[in-house]
Amino acid sequence: MERRSGRLTKRLCELPWPASTQESRMGQKEAAMPHYVYRGTNKTEREIYFGVSKDPVERIDGSHCVGATKALKHWDCENDDIAWALMSQHQSQSAASDEAHAWEKTKPPRGYKIIQTKGI
Repeated sequence: MERRSGRLTKRLCELPWPASTQESRMGQKEAAMPHYVYRGTNKTEREIYFGVSKDPVERIDGSHCVGATKALKHWDCENDDIAWALMSQHQSQSAASDEAHAWEKTKPPRGYKIIQTKGI
């Protein structure tokens, strides 16, 4: 399954992507919303980024791909070969953040670097 945004292709893992922010919050309390850990692999820059969001699709399209995320300002979502994957979901933001930071500490594939962020 893929998600396309302009020329950007977002390849998905086993877990389904959440619905858009508006659809996913209809009838749900804010506290009940899961937090997702997602990964961006920029094959052009040879970098890997891990993020946490309640709505990864909105975060990627509305922040990462418009240069609003400091750590990813140099990524060009229209021209770079970037694969986005959903890693897991958690009921608490802190659990999702802990997992994302644990991923940041892993050894990247040869020739790649992991972008480490202060995060949450």
